[in-house]
Amino acid sequence: MSDFVQNFIQKTLSKAKDSFARELADSETRPRFNLLLMGCVFSFFLALFSFPMPTDDLYRHVVAYLYGYDYRQLYPFMDFPSWDYWIGFEKALAWLQGPPLLLSRMATVRVVQITALLLSYLVFGLSLWKILRTRPDAQYWVMLFFILVFPLFAYRAVPMGGLRYLPPYGW
Repeated sequence: MSDFVQNFIQKTLSKAKDSFARELADSETRPRFNLLLMGCVFSFFLALFSFPMPTDDLYRHVVAYLYGYDYRQLYPFMDFPSWDYWIGFEKALAWLQGPPLLLSRMATVRVVQITALLLSYLVFGLSLWKILRTRPDAQYWVMLFFILVFPLFAYRAVPMGGLRYLPPYGW
């Protein structure tokens, strides 16, 4: 490696080490948002790159506009009503696929999955923080949740575009 690359890597690692040392120092009582952000980013990428494509629910909503929002055309041998229960959601998905955005079906699915993941981070993070905020080690518990526990639930919930697959009574 050239001296420039070695110096760059050494300076970057030194800055990261100093940043983590400052972040982990017990001199401050405020929440350590860098640690929370690190936990969020790690679990976000872990969950995002392991998402399967939806096989039913979300993909059905993404293609509903192709069938005039009539599930009787999409599933001809099923007994569906003549109206659409999810018309607002499906029209929003159709808008994503139409002008001016012109997203593909796969990109539309990923947009919904990422939105569901980000909103679930927000809800769970704020809920945990509200419960644990009086503890001096609260940010570590929230970070641990985001790194270890949350991807397990997100892996089930987000591919189908919602949080209805989470346990019904919380933790």
